[in-house]
Formats: sequence, C-alpha cells, structure tokens
Amino acid sequence: MIATDIKSNISFLNPVAESITGWKQEEAMGKPLETIFNIINEETRKRVENPIARVLREGIVVGLANHTILISKDGKEIPITDSGAPIKDEKGNIIGVVLIFRDITERRKAEEALRESEERLKIKLDFILSPDIEMGEVALTDLIDLDHLQTIQDAFAKANGIASLITDTDGNPITKASNFCKVCEIIRGTKKGNEQCIRSDKILGNKAKVLMKPIYEECHSCGFVDASAPVIVSGKHVANWLIGQSNVMGVDAKRIEEYARKIGANVEEMLKAYSKMEQSSLEHFEKVLDLLWIMAKELSTISYNNLKLAKSLENLKVTEKKLKESQEWLSTTLMSIGDAVIATNKEGNALLLNPIAESLTGWKQDEAIGKPIEKIFNIINEFSRKSIENPIARVLREGIVVSLTNHTTLISKDGKEIPIDDCGAPIKDEKGNIIGVVLIFRDITEQKKAKEKLKKYSENLEEMVTERTKELRETQEQLIIKEKLTVLGQLAGGLGHELRNPLGAIKNAAYFLNMALEQPEPEVKETLEILNKEIATSEKIINNLLDFTRSKPPILQNVNINEIIEEELERTIIPKNIEIVSQLSDILPHILADPVQLVQIFRNIVLNAIQAMPEGGRLFIKSEVISGEGVIISFADTGMGIPEENLKKIFDPLFTTKAKGIGLGLAVAKTFVEGQGGTIKLKSEVGNGSIFTVKLPFHLKEEK
Repeated sequence: MIATDIKSNISFLNPVAESITGWKQEEAMGKPLETIFNIINEETRKRVENPIARVLREGIVVGLANHTILISKDGKEIPITDSGAPIKDEKGNIIGVVLIFRDITERRKAEEALRESEERLKIKLDFILSPDIEMGEVALTDLIDLDHLQTIQDAFAKANGIASLITDTDGNPITKASNFCKVCEIIRGTKKGNEQCIRSDKILGNKAKVLMKPIYEECHSCGFVDASAPVIVSGKHVANWLIGQSNVMGVDAKRIEEYARKIGANVEEMLKAYSKMEQSSLEHFEKVLDLLWIMAKELSTISYNNLKLAKSLENLKVTEKKLKESQEWLSTTLMSIGDAVIATNKEGNALLLNPIAESLTGWKQDEAIGKPIEKIFNIINEFSRKSIENPIARVLREGIVVSLTNHTTLISKDGKEIPIDDCGAPIKDEKGNIIGVVLIFRDITEQKKAKEKLKKYSENLEEMVTERTKELRETQEQLIIKEKLTVLGQLAGGLGHELRNPLGAIKNAAYFLNMALEQPEPEVKETLEILNKEIATSEKIINNLLDFTRSKPPILQNVNINEIIEEELERTIIPKNIEIVSQLSDILPHILADPVQLVQIFRNIVLNAIQAMPEGGRLFIKSEVISGEGVIISFADTGMGIPEENLKKIFDPLFTTKAKGIGLGLAVAKTFVEGQGGTIKLKSEVGNGSIFTVKLPFHLKEEK
C-alpha cells in the first residue's frame, strides 16, 4: 500500500510496498509517485498513466488495466493489479490518495499452467477420436441444433444482463435476439436502422475473424458498444456470436435524438427507451467479453466434435480386422499419453488401463480387465460424499461425449481420495452402434490448491483494504472532532461571558418593556414573545457550550428519578399535537445521582423528541428497575426517525441536522450520563421513530 498527498508525493509505504518497489519508506518520502511506482504496459512497453493521477483528476476509485508491469528500483519487472481511492476531508475535498496493489506473478503462473493443461487434454482427445477432419460447405446449424444454440445464447444473455445474437458470416441472424434493449428494437424496427445494424454486425464479425479473437467497437448506428467473437470450426469461420447494446462510451440523449431522426424512428419513444437503459462500465463489458470468448470457443469445440462424429459415421468400416487394428492403435496411443485412460466394452467392463490410470485407481490392468467399471472407477461428490453416476454408463446410454461435474473425487483401491476431472466418449462401429467407451481423466490436486490459494489471497486482500480504509476514515473523523473540540474549549469561556452580558441587557430591556406596556398592540406583544423565546434559546446554547467544555464532576444526591422526570415535564412547553404517555414504575427506588445534571439530560432528550415530531405524535416515557444493576429510563417517540448514516454521529459534539442549535444537547446528555457511571443508547429507523435509553447505576441501596 502507498499513500500520497494532493501533489502525488509519497507520504507512506507499507513493508510489502517497500519489498515490491525496492524503495524504503525513508528514502521515498516526499518523492513523486512516478519515481517510486514506475508502471508500463507488458505488451506495448509504453508507460501507463498512473492510477493516482486519474483518482486526483476524477475523484473516483480506479483500477489498473490488464497486462500492467511494475519496474522496481533495481529494474525487476513484476506483473501487478491495483486500485486507487481518494482520501477526503469532512467537506469532501480530496487531500490525498491511497493505492493498493499486489504481485500476481504466482497467480499468472497457475492460470497459465491450467490453460496449458486444458489445451493438452483437448488435443489428445481430438487425436484419439478423429484425425484430419475436413469442413466442406457446412453451416453452424448443421453441426449444432438451433434450439440448443438458442438455449445457450438466452442463458448467457440472462446471466450477464446483456444483449446477445448469433449471426452467419454476412451478419444475418441465426438465432433470435436475446435481452435486446428497447432502443435497439426500435432501431431494427426501421428499414434503414435494420440495414445499418446488419452491416455493423458483418463488419465487426469480419474483423474478429481476421484477428481470430474477440473484439469490441462502437456500432455503426447510434454509437453503443458491440462485441463479436468468431466461431471457428476446423479453421473455417462459420458464425459470429455478438453481444452489445451497452452504453459504455458515453452516448448521450442528443446523439440518440439525432439518430432517431436520421433513420425515421419515433424520437420521443427512442428517448424514453434510452432513459431506461441500464448503465454499465467498460471494465464490466470487457469481463463479459472474456466469458463470451470462452463460450464461443466451446461452441467451436462442440461443433468440431459433432463434425468428427458425423465424419466417423461415414468412414467407419465394420470388419473384424479393422476393429482389431483400431483397438491395437488405440491401446498403444492410450498407453503413451500423459493422462489416465480407461477403455471399456459395450457392457461397461474394463478392457484397458494405461499406466497413469493404474497409478490413480490403484488397480493393475491384469486384475482390472473384465471387471465392471464402477468397481475400478469409484467416484463420489467431494461435499455430499454420495456416489456419482459413472460417466461411462451415461456414454453407453446416450451415445454422447460427457464430462464429470465439478467436485468429483476418485476413491482408489487403497482408499486414497483424489480430486479429478474427466471426459468420456463412445467408440462406435460403421453403423453407429456403440462398441465401447474411452475415459480420460487426470489428478487436479495441484490445480485445486493453486485455485484455493488464489481465492484465499484475494479474500484476504479485500479484507485488508476494507479494514485499512475504515481505519483511515475513522482516524480522520477523530482528528477533525479533536480539532473542533480544541477550538471549542479555547473559545467557550470567553465567548460565554461576552454573550451573557449583552444577552442579560436585552432580557432586562424586554422585561421592562413588557411591564411598561400594559396593553401593547398585538404586533408589539407578538414581537416581545418572540424576543423572550429567542433569548431563552440563546441562553440554552450558551449553557450547553459551557457545560460541555467545562468538565465538572456530578454532585451526587439521593434522588427519585420519577419526580425529576415529572417536574421537568411540567416545566417543558409540550405542543398540543404531542401526547405524553407516562409509564413510570411505582416501585422505582432512590438512586445516588446529580439531580441538576439529570434535569438537563431529560430536558435535552425530550426536546429532541418534540423536534422530531413536527406534525405531532406520541412520546412514551418509561422507567423500570433492572435487578442488581440499576434504573433504566426510555424515551420512545413516533417521529420521523434518524437516517442510518447519522446514527453513529448523533452524540458527536457540533453535529446537528436542525436549523437552530449547534449540536451540543445530546453530546452534553451523553457526557453527564457517563460521568455518573451510566450509559445512553439510541435505536432509530426512518419513518418509525427513535428510542433513547438511559441506564443509571444504583450507587446506593434502596431505602426502607
């Protein structure tokens, strides 16, 4: 982690940042971030804009793009990921930036090893099942059922919340559109708009074909972002899988309006549809595109495998000699490859185990031949511990290529448990009759460890970032409060004296005016009442200010809580639209407390409740005894409630949401309660009122 000031100069490096950058905190302090955090693009080798510059410019949380390399002080190149976030003061002004980053070298090695292993498995399976397949004039729907394509596309679009369509190489739809937004439906509903959409799809698809990978760009209509992944079967481009209709390039309402007029669409309808479009980030769109590429390659693989099976049906000859030669060739091949292989007959009995299969299952080929595959290949679910249907049984039943589900565990002959994945495929004669099954599987113990390690590392990093951010925010808030209290303490004494003198003069003048004017005019009488009310408010603010800043111990006396509450309610002006519901306990004992402070505590809570019910309501005041602990007094109003974001601040000095007052009433109440060894708590929900609960200890046994 690295922190900077507003000028992007280093203010902090943690030990991990020192290790990765090669800079010690002492030598890095005050230096420009670019000197310490030197990053380039792995592929272009060009310098990458530092994320902190963007945070300071835009005031948002940002992350690095993929393929970012950090060059350390000693020239070492380290692949990293990171995110940067602004540090703000209480007014929302940015005062610095915190940058969190990590070395992803090991994660990339694990991912690359996983990809290579998967590719090797596919190549081996392809070679075993059908070499040298030629495409000819074949369309995607000749290889995959249209309903199956539609189901896959619909599920993908629904899961990612994005529009999706599969077209031929000329941009003509093969499937029905999934999750299309209303704006694009309107566009395609016009002749000119539909022609431009098809043209745009074709152009994008051809670019993806040339590059042999997915790409995205602005569509040639209204500027939304579309992407295309090519479906390639045996080297031939047969279809395009398109996603898009995402507004990640900032298309505004003006451009929508102009395009609607251009293609002859209803402008008002287009703008209304545009206003309801879901917004998405380019980063999210790129992640969906990565998944699309995986899905498109899977379509290519399924199509290729289906093509191979069709070609096999055309070319397979049923002769005993050919079958024997094929079996011998298959046996030799299976024995030589690096994954475990088991072959069975059509009854599901073992015919062949290669050395890897012998090692994983614990069965030698000689003792396994002729035995049911369930005995040799015993598999269960890792979590439920229940037996899983053997894939060979399904291949024999359905005649298709099948794979194990995730979390499959092989139990070997000696009871050892090994996590595996596998693929089973039928062996057929020239008439398409299944004469056996080949099963390929491998031990994925190390792969699982790598994944779990990556997952744990990511979770820990997220927790660290969250916790550190919380600590920084809380520290910043405490510093601000301490600064305010310091100034408050310095000003309180002198300010109280300076205000009380003129306030006393004003109060006396108002009193003599009231005495001198026996029958004042209504306007004069109303003015005098307002004057007296505002004088009382000013005196309350001054008293709260002095009470909070002058630390004075409570003067403890033997008091009756109920009497203090009742006397305070008599002195308080309760609006006519507010009902006081008294639920004071008749068996409340006397306690040792400061009656003057208790009056101020209860007065501040009651006034706060009254202010929370401008339209009227009820205030329930309840007192009760907690055996062996003390007395609890609760004040429950039916007011507007307090927003969640303000609950933690409600007792902070100088925090207020009211037009009048300086936010010291509840802070004073909390100070007085805690000074007498008690606690004050608040529960509140917006729209359902608030409950203040004051708990005071006995300090003295009950009087008899």
